[in-house]
Amino acid sequence: MKRGLLILFMIFLGGCSQEVIVDEPVGCPEDAKVCPDGSTVVREGLRCEFAECPIVKMSLEEAVEIAKASDCITKGALTEEIMYNENTYTWWINLDAEKEDIGPLSCNPTCVVSEKTMESEVNWRCTGGKPPEEKNCVDNCGDGMCAEVVCTAIGCPCAETIKSCPVDCNVTQI
Repeated sequence: MKRGLLILFMIFLGGCSQEVIVDEPVGCPEDAKVCPDGSTVVREGLRCEFAECPIVKMSLEEAVEIAKASDCITKGALTEEIMYNENTYTWWINLDAEKEDIGPLSCNPTCVVSEKTMESEVNWRCTGGKPPEEKNCVDNCGDGMCAEVVCTAIGCPCAETIKSCPVDCNVTQI
């Protein structure tokens, strides 16, 4: 009887074991990716993702050649105004082109050449003031009442002063 209980106890313990799952790949595919500089990288890590391609510093001359061979020149001629952004690994070459105005904004095209991809694209840099903000209040100037203290919710009357609404706020002294 003791032997039977021991066997049942062992079966019970055997059924309560936990399966341990290890978050490790069995093996990554053995393919490779060819980088823009001609080197190759393989898959690595738990997710078997390709390693980053090395970023090879591109010379100004190389950046200009890539820009000349791209769609950038359809927007305008490359100028001598060039800067390098070491945070994004990009060359910015201004283009001699017509500015485009978008409301109060003035936009200038620039050819951006990436060292990571060895490709270029046109980037329209826009500068200028912010578009005018919409008035959220109701202009009641001329209604005969000077609304100096108003709510600030959308649809409330706009605050009036002697300067903004002299018709309603012109106080005559006796």
